[in-house]
Amino acid sequence: MSGETVRARVRRTLPAKSLIRNIARKLLRSLQGRRDHVGFSGSILPPAEMRRCPDLIDDACYLSSAEWQARRLRDQFGCRPETRVLDVGCGPGRLATGITRVLGRVEYTGNDVDRDAILWCKKHIEARHPTFKFHLLPVRNERYNPRGVDLTPGFQFDLPSGAFDLIHVYSVFTNMAERDMRIYLTDFRRLLADDGQVFFTAYAEDGVPPVTINPDGYISRPCSGPLHAVRYERAHLLSLLGELGYAVEQFDHRIEANGQSAICLTRSRLNGRSTCAGVGHADAVVPAAAFAARPETVRTSDGRLSRSSKRPHIRADTRSRPR
Repeated sequence: MSGETVRARVRRTLPAKSLIRNIARKLLRSLQGRRDHVGFSGSILPPAEMRRCPDLIDDACYLSSAEWQARRLRDQFGCRPETRVLDVGCGPGRLATGITRVLGRVEYTGNDVDRDAILWCKKHIEARHPTFKFHLLPVRNERYNPRGVDLTPGFQFDLPSGAFDLIHVYSVFTNMAERDMRIYLTDFRRLLADDGQVFFTAYAEDGVPPVTINPDGYISRPCSGPLHAVRYERAHLLSLLGELGYAVEQFDHRIEANGQSAICLTRSRLNGRSTCAGVGHADAVVPAAAFAARPETVRTSDGRLSRSSKRPHIRADTRSRPR
């Protein structure tokens, strides 16, 4: 075959090759647009569609919020690599991502009712960080898992007793019926180590009905769908915690995203021993009136939160919103 014939054949095949290259480029762009993670500032983040809060769509905001929450664990609760943390309602691993950047590691367990979120965390966090474990919690939540198994009194998490130093429950009870919140809190007492703590957020106000689901005009955007916002009367919430055998160590009103309050609990102690039953020790709990009498937490000119109490405050995560 002459050189001229070869060149002619090559020229005839060029359009086909160009077409294949263009198709390949389009396919690659399509796959990149549908990838299941985002690389940002050295971390792997969930794609925007997995982030339940519109305010966290921006990667920088998401990562900043994750680091903020992790710093609270370090600075407020003294978390160290050996601290055993249970993150209830972990979603696609925002707190876990923050921990890997701020603390490096802890003994972390995360659970959530969202199967896709747990699968993502297993693939992108657990696979890279062996002290992080994620578990699906197949229980019903009217908003996030309406086909799950109904919670019933006596429910227990599939986790060992006394296994956790800190139970972290951020913006979960804000989207949960009171009955289910009671069931969770009852088993948290079993899961806590003797000196363990529970940190959670809730909507709590004075001068409102005991419980209101989706109150009009209460949060920054209109409520939509079931259990978008569950608000408690502050005294009702504190009484509930006392009935379940908790001592309220700290209650910071409306310092969290969208006006959530930050609440820190320990198990009530009688005669120097931790109580074991889940009911009936409200006398060991700081009464609601004591918290109502405390001055509100205020933000100083340098952006810090300040109050007259000597107890260290729980700082606000102003970059996140309820799920």
